[in-house]
Amino acid sequence: MVIMKFGGTSVQDATAIERVAEIVRSRRERSPVVVVSAFAKVTDQLVLMGQQATSGDAEASLQLLESLRMRHLNTARELLGEKGLAKIEGSCKPRSYRRKRFEGVSGHSRAFSA
Repeated sequence: MVIMKFGGTSVQDATAIERVAEIVRSRRERSPVVVVSAFAKVTDQLVLMGQQATSGDAEASLQLLESLRMRHLNTARELLGEKGLAKIEGSCKPRSYRRKRFEGVSGHSRAFSA
């Protein structure tokens, strides 16, 4: 068994993910366990979203959330094609992320920082 971890620039886009898949395929005989973390810059964007939400700028946070969602969907489309994306797209549709939820995040972060 071999444990392989990829994240950041190694999974930043469809081309990078295809390279990772090839690396994993080449190690198949070693029974790889694969751990994948966020695309490049996603963690920074999530932190920024949290900061925007806690500072009361829910709209900016929602815009960033939508851009992250679209980035992931576009990458999935490149990797899977339209038919493949259609199979998983239901799990990628935005749920109700609205101002009220971000105000809740803001309230919790204030409690944790106190």
